Order: sequence, then C-alpha cells, then structure tokens
Amino acid sequence: MGCSPTPGWSFAISSVPHPPPPSDPRACSPVDFSGLPVITKSGYHRSLTTRSFLCHRLFHIAWSWLALDIWTLTARYDPYFVPGVASSTSHPLPPVLVRLPDPILSLVRSLAAVVGILSALAWYLNLLQIVSFFTSCYPLFTYPSISGSFAPILDRGLAGFWGSFWHQSFRAGFTAPTAYFARKQPIPPLLDACLTTFVAFLLSGLLHAAGGFTSLPVTTDISGPIAFFLLQFVGVVMQTATTAIVRRYMPGASKLWRRAGNAIYVAVWLHMTNYLLIGDMSRSAIWLYEPVPVSPLRAMGFGTPGEAAWRWDETYIPKWYVGRRWWESGIRI
Repeated sequence: MGCSPTPGWSFAISSVPHPPPPSDPRACSPVDFSGLPVITKSGYHRSLTTRSFLCHRLFHIAWSWLALDIWTLTARYDPYFVPGVASSTSHPLPPVLVRLPDPILSLVRSLAAVVGILSALAWYLNLLQIVSFFTSCYPLFTYPSISGSFAPILDRGLAGFWGSFWHQSFRAGFTAPTAYFARKQPIPPLLDACLTTFVAFLLSGLLHAAGGFTSLPVTTDISGPIAFFLLQFVGVVMQTATTAIVRRYMPGASKLWRRAGNAIYVAVWLHMTNYLLIGDMSRSAIWLYEPVPVSPLRAMGFGTPGEAAWRWDETYIPKWYVGRRWWESGIRI
C-alpha cells in the first residue's frame, strides 16, 4: 500500500518551499528535510517556528486590516467601484476626481484596485493559514508566505509577476490538467510550457468569471475576466519572445536596463488590461462587501456620520436557509 499524499511532499508547486519527493513513494521512506530551503528563488519563505509563523501572519493581517479600512472609506466615493460605471449624471464623480485628467484618473483607479485586491488577499489568506494550521495535522513548511518577492518581476517580467510574485493558491489545480496530459503523452518542453501557461490562465479566467456570473447583478459579463487572463498569456508570450530577441542582438544590455524594462512592461500591460477584470468585479458589487468585521477608523469618528464601527450585520452571519424544495435548503453565506 502506498503512502497517502501530503501537500508539499508527494506533490507541490515549484515556487514554494518543499522537500524533494521520495525516490519511491510506495516505500513510505522518511522525508529528507536537509535540502528544504527557507526561501525559494521566487521569494517564498517558510517559518521555522510556530512563533515566527504567527508573528509574520499577524503582522500582515494587521496592516491589511488597516489598508482595507482606509480603502472602504475612500475608494467607494468613486462610482467606478460601486455600480461599475465610470461616471454618469446619476453617479457623478466626487470633486477630487473631477479635476483629474482622464489618464491620471485611470491610473488612480488601477492603483486603488491593486491595493484593494492585495490587501484583501493578505487579510484572508493569512487568516486562513492560521486557522488551517491549528485545525489540521499538516506540518509548518506546508504554509509558506502568501506572496513572493518583487525580484522575479524585475528579472522575468509578466511571467515573474504571475508565476512567482502573485499568490500561488490555485497553481496546483490550474497546472494539473496539462501535467496529467504530459504524463500520458510526453510533449516537447517549449510546447509543454506554452500549453501549461495557456490552460492555467484560461482556468483562472473561468474561475474569476464564475464570481460575476453567480452574483445578483445582471450587468456582469463573463467574457471580461476570461479575456483579461488570456491577455496575460499573450503578454507573457510577447515579452518572453522580445526578451529573447534583445538578449540575442543586444547581449551587452545592462541588468539595470533589463529590469527597468520588465517593470515598465508589467505596469503598462496590467494597467491597460485590468479594466476587463476590475470592471466586472465592480458590476458584481464585490467592492461593496465589508472585508473586515470592525472599522477602527470609523470608531475614531472618520467616515460618514452614523456609520457603525461594527461592519458585519446579520447578513454576514451564516444562517440556515429553508427553500421550497429540499435541495434549495442549506447554509446561507
């Protein structure tokens, strides 16, 4: 009888710290931790003690909590993040945004969206790791840091952004179909890499499109998120090909210029394509969700007069819902 699979041991993604797989999984041989890195090339690190794990996660929960509190007090004044419209007579822009030229306004919205998404991911994923660690039997090394470092973005551009810096929570599932296919029918490495990347972005687009599709507003469009992630695949291919050409015909280009070019390309590409995803998220009312239970800034008197510091009312508490048919009943979240 073979050993049961353990995350980070018998299967794991390459970007996070994990020990090498045993030479014979069926033998149930001891895991060799001697070569387990503390920090990977992608910038993901593992905690060596429970105390350091908790300190690191609680620190990220604290700053992301504050960032989300500030975000909900400021960004919601922009109608783009409420009904999902740029501006209209029924949803006029606040005075501070009216004065901004359209390119600057678009840039401000992109930055606001990035801050909101990164803060929410940091808050929920770090909290989830703490809960999972204390309610499961998995070892500490299976809970690496949520995000990688900026270095892969500078060195690899858009591929480094999505493949290393961005959280890798779904990577194992997104790459599983092509990994299974490659085991059944080996294909050339370049084709395998392209197919794996394409399928991963396609599945990511479908997953994010499902959020808008299953939301209450009928103005959402599933094509937006799918197009956004497929354009990331196009951007990765374009930049990878361009980088190869530059290295061939300009071998003397300095590392500083290469890194600057990668950073600019990533920023421009994401800024030019993010509306396909962010716009659909706005139309599905995701920005109106209260991300944190308590608002310290509202407790100190900031915000709209009359707003309570406690943000999660009865609609945020899971309840048992009884439908007309038995399969329509269940826990309402």
